[in-house]
Amino acid sequence: MDKRVIYGNGRVYTVDERCPWAQAFCVEGTKFIAVGTEEEVAEKAGADAEYIDLQKNGFAGLHRFPYSCGTGLRGSAV
Repeated sequence: MDKRVIYGNGRVYTVDERCPWAQAFCVEGTKFIAVGTEEEVAEKAGADAEYIDLQKNGFAGLHRFPYSCGTGLRGSAV
C-alpha cells in the first residue's frame, strides 16, 4: 500500500465548478483521496499521512510559468 501524502498551504485549481480552488489535497499512489481545506483533507487522510508544504517546497509561483512547467512534464508518468 502506498503512503498518503498531503500537499497543503497552497492555492490549487481543481477544475470543479462547485469548488474551483482548494487549499490542500491528498494522494495515495496515483489516486486522489481528498481535496479541500487543510482541515477537510487532514481529516480524510488520517494521522499518519506525510505533509508537504507547497509554499516552503518551491511550488509557490508556478502559475507564472505554465507553458515551461507543462513542457517539462512531457514524457513523465503524471
